[in-house]
Amino acid sequence: MKLTWHIVAKDLRRLRAPLALWIATFLVEFSIGLGLLHSNSLAFRSFQGIQAFDVILNLVRMATGYLLVASLVYDDSLVGTTAFWPTRPISGIRLLGAKLLACLLIFALIPILVSLPWWLHCGFGTGQVREASVSLIMSMILPVGCGLVIAALTGSMGRYIMWTLLLVAAVALSLATFVKTGATHLFFRGLDVVVDSSGSTAARLHTLNMLAAAGGGVVVAHQFLTRRLARSLMLLSGVAAILCVEAAWWPLAFKDRSHEVGAPTPAAPLEDRIAIVPTKDALLHIEPEPAAGSGTVVFGNLEVKKPVPGLFIRPTYANFAWQWPDGNHVEAKGTLLGTQYPSLHQLEAAIPHKDSSPSAWEQGAAYKQSLKNGKPVSYSESVREEDPTSLLWDYYVEVPRAEGLKMPSDRPSCTIDVRCDLLQPKLTGEIPIAAGDEWAGGAEGYRILSKEWNERARILEISVIERHAAIGETVRLFEYQNWKRIDAAFFAINRRKGESAWPLNLDYFRSSIMIGSVSITLHDLKYVGPRDEVTANPALENGKWTGPSFEEWFSDASLGRVAETVAGNYSRKVDIPLFSATPDTFSKVP
Repeated sequence: MKLTWHIVAKDLRRLRAPLALWIATFLVEFSIGLGLLHSNSLAFRSFQGIQAFDVILNLVRMATGYLLVASLVYDDSLVGTTAFWPTRPISGIRLLGAKLLACLLIFALIPILVSLPWWLHCGFGTGQVREASVSLIMSMILPVGCGLVIAALTGSMGRYIMWTLLLVAAVALSLATFVKTGATHLFFRGLDVVVDSSGSTAARLHTLNMLAAAGGGVVVAHQFLTRRLARSLMLLSGVAAILCVEAAWWPLAFKDRSHEVGAPTPAAPLEDRIAIVPTKDALLHIEPEPAAGSGTVVFGNLEVKKPVPGLFIRPTYANFAWQWPDGNHVEAKGTLLGTQYPSLHQLEAAIPHKDSSPSAWEQGAAYKQSLKNGKPVSYSESVREEDPTSLLWDYYVEVPRAEGLKMPSDRPSCTIDVRCDLLQPKLTGEIPIAAGDEWAGGAEGYRILSKEWNERARILEISVIERHAAIGETVRLFEYQNWKRIDAAFFAINRRKGESAWPLNLDYFRSSIMIGSVSITLHDLKYVGPRDEVTANPALENGKWTGPSFEEWFSDASLGRVAETVAGNYSRKVDIPLFSATPDTFSKVP
């Protein structure tokens, strides 16, 4: 073991320059994150420049890490006749262990240790640190594994880069040629929705990844133990052939556990307040070639009546069970589409507020636009739109082809066990409206960067930087925030008067950046006045509010963040005595 550590120490000394660059990419990125979280002012243009720099920094990190793998192996090259290590008393298995240990230190332990202060600064708990560490290690496995295979079979950096480019091209070509998705085109209320109800695409890719990892490990181990390049290349060819066969004919279909019927979920006490009923007969989509697609898919609609005020119902999945008169029984797990997003009107239930008056509504841009359209919308009608009395969900579920074909003629009974999450608005943080004030709650928080009253426009302008844990997530650089599809919003709250103000820019762009499993978002918020005097979408003239100024109202206000939080689970069984499924116009019925 002492000799193994001696080899590791030798490799780390020789690679100290690229290793320092590798560590520096982490430190520079975390310093950017600290600067964003503690900056005094930040314009959107500057934030976009930081986003671009972070993209470049991540590319440098990826390139440095990938080249580190090759340098680590080439220090004791396995190809050629000039390698020095075979003349020393070092076995192949000892050298392999030393290289793997060095990889563990460089690509797992060091990144975690470097990232730990950043995670703790952002309020990560023990569980979140563990999850972030696992996510970081998993992101390293694919590039490090590919690098080890190529470096073990090549003797120079030039060949390493050349074969890397060829591998990328081969993988892209193989995915386009061999991997056939089990996607099905379904038409929900005129919209073409492509679904993979069986989960076969995800299961196939997981299988290919496992085969590639196992095969690559065998090739690397063989080359370290024998140093016989020809036989190692033959092994690699065999692994590639197995992967091509698996991708083309799919003989190893591991069971997709995500589509198994789940265990019952304790129902919330809402049975007498919520009704879930099918709206009409279901449709049946039958693929012409069952081997090339998902086979048979049933899809239809469910209507949720009498949603509970103050609670949002978000469907997760549904278990389907069909029973035929001859005793045949089929169960399958399906997917529900129809997420209910809260509106600002619903989110404000968690804070002091007064409803908008009819006179204020008639001064708004929405009402004036309805007058231009010749269909004026009254205030009471606008409120009903914010609190719908029913919701419509779509469902789709894959069934065995034989049972699907006989559904139209031999109608079974069906029980649909619907599973949902119940969410409710909650005030997660509240701070005075002053530059520099901040709120933190565990791994999430926000801080006011700047506050300015625009006297010309009579609008309060606030810039907010927000952070939250985003372990394993990806983030879009420029994310469009629609007020009808939100999960959190910032309100100005005047508790002395029991009023609140909605953000003026209901539709806006918010910029985000991902740094070390932490999402940082910059918000540009604007407010006119309390909602009982100013509607959600007030009429502005050339960007100016022409009504009374509410500057004094905001001097006594705070900024609160209201978010939807999970209040519990809900399940409901829908019994259909005779389940009717009609083939759609795209089905091929034999």
